[in-house]
Amino acid sequence: MRLLDDGALKLALLANAYDSSFSTCWPLGSRLLLDLFVDAWRGTSGPVRGRLLAAFADAGRRFCEQAPPLVASDADWSDDPPGATLMAVVVEGATAHAAWIGADLAVLARGAEAVWQTTPHTLVERFRREHPDLADRSAVPNLIVRTIGPGATEAEPPDYLNTAL
Repeated sequence: MRLLDDGALKLALLANAYDSSFSTCWPLGSRLLLDLFVDAWRGTSGPVRGRLLAAFADAGRRFCEQAPPLVASDADWSDDPPGATLMAVVVEGATAHAAWIGADLAVLARGAEAVWQTTPHTLVERFRREHPDLADRSAVPNLIVRTIGPGATEAEPPDYLNTAL
């Protein structure tokens, strides 16, 4: 996780990188993605939404270029390139902006009630959107379906939400 005070804007970042399908955390990759995002963010200007989308695009592209050499060679996983999820939340005055790819969740709570939250990119969530009438989703695995990595497409930019604090 990384916190950044950018003058009138406060930025909170959470990255979870992995180096194989079965690894849940790759600290070197997570740190790399956070550093790349902060570098990209600092090179942007203008409205927050545009800055977030531009920083995601640049950091994702550079992560794909730089991450593979950091993964130790392992014959069992040589075809499984590194990937990551990323959540960025910017507080601008009384507004929170969130952009994300992956399953990390940002929640705005007032008192004991969650009044706003991001939607994780999981197979369960995709199934819920495509089949809202079906109540039993127990057979659907809760797998992440959108990540940053060599297999991700640029046609799917990060999702974006904003809300009043």
